[in-house]
Amino acid sequence: MSEEQKQVTLQDLVVAGIEQTRLEDSVAFLEASLKTAKDKLCLQSTMIIPNMMAEVGLESFTLPGGRKIAIENKVYAKLPADTYGAFTWLREHGMDGVIKTQVVLDFGKGEDDKAQATQDALMAMGLVPMVKSTIHHMTLKALVKEQIEKGTGIPLDDFGAGTIRTSVVKG
Repeated sequence: MSEEQKQVTLQDLVVAGIEQTRLEDSVAFLEASLKTAKDKLCLQSTMIIPNMMAEVGLESFTLPGGRKIAIENKVYAKLPADTYGAFTWLREHGMDGVIKTQVVLDFGKGEDDKAQATQDALMAMGLVPMVKSTIHHMTLKALVKEQIEKGTGIPLDDFGAGTIRTSVVKG
């Protein structure tokens, strides 16, 4: 080692270790603070303000400074573990193209027939493939929103879906 290079001491290592633990504690504190703030914002935007606005009969209002708060109906959807009802409804309504099926291999949207044929072929060879069908979460949300807007009578419970009135700040 040259004279210009400093050798790391145990004290240097202790200082670096203390700094790491300080940073980890800081990150944990900030993450907890962020979660608390998000929870408070959710309560404010989904309960407090929408309820107050409903009580006074407003759908929107403008704050001093020009920012606007408006009520919107937000759609949520999360496919439940039991997908039978949702997939049956989609197939009956000609919308099964959004179902993505996997048999160890990835099958694209609407390729249920190919997946079934592959599964049958694998089973004929004595193999037991794992079959999984799903819908991408953004595709699911968009589909549910579209069906609600069309008034098709989509069974929301089967899709783990619904709407919630929420206040949104604009501007």
